[in-house]
Amino acid sequence: MINQQTVQPLPSIFIGKDLISQRVNRYLSGKHPILSQALSVDGPPREDTKSIWYAKEHVQTWLNEIQYLNADGMRVYFGAYGDNEEGRPPGQLCLLVVLTRADADGFQQDIILENEPDFGVRSEGAQSRSFPGSGPFGQSAKPKEYNYGAPCPPVCNPARPTSEN
Repeated sequence: MINQQTVQPLPSIFIGKDLISQRVNRYLSGKHPILSQALSVDGPPREDTKSIWYAKEHVQTWLNEIQYLNADGMRVYFGAYGDNEEGRPPGQLCLLVVLTRADADGFQQDIILENEPDFGVRSEGAQSRSFPGSGPFGQSAKPKEYNYGAPCPPVCNPARPTSEN
């Protein structure tokens, strides 16, 4: 029997496996083939990103930065890799995390780390430290780099969310 005092209620942002499966399948059957085809126009067939995995340490780094910068959230941008960038196929989808804070009118504005008053000191310190753990390709990331997840492909977990899982 589960002790009711130790059970944490589900967060209000929980959407459930059926809705997750529907949305993933809609993407995989709709936009994913179009994006993959666009990547393959001038070369060999390539598959675009299906998902991106982030280690617990990466998420904790974001949370620490949110506290440090007095941020109120994060915005995730869709981007695309360039030629010879990070060993990823040019044009492959990537996610870029940017922290935000409210301006005087209450609108969330991107926090540009280079514009923060202590950026110079912080970036000098980051040069000699690597992220607490190696990336999926053997490289390490510096704490100031938020664009560091394991994209699928090429790093894929064979199982994807389905309503049966």
